[in-house]
Amino acid sequence: MRMVGLTLEAVGCRAAVGSRCLVESSDGKQIEAEVVGFSNERLFLMPTGEIQGLEPDCRVIPSGRTCSVGVGVQLLGRVIDGAGYPLDGKGGLGVEQFRSLIGTPINPLARARFARLWM
Repeated sequence: MRMVGLTLEAVGCRAAVGSRCLVESSDGKQIEAEVVGFSNERLFLMPTGEIQGLEPDCRVIPSGRTCSVGVGVQLLGRVIDGAGYPLDGKGGLGVEQFRSLIGTPINPLARARFARLWM
């Protein structure tokens, strides 16, 4: 519906904060975006890739996925970007397992108390 800076606003779909959506441009190119917030019927998305070609009324498709990355021996010797996509021109990664990038937050106070016990 709208784009302000790098924040996209979408209406007409539902997705949880932290989940991924695909934004389809008029030329059929799909851009991945993460849901970072919502207000009433609006979703706020941050694109994780190139945003050229986006215009009003682009289609937003919730993927049902969260932030995750492929893991396994298939990654040995490969060069990937921050989103886990290959940069080395050797084709797809062929990973079979994925791990969430969203972990349980650590309580820094509890960690500091634990560290003092061992000093």
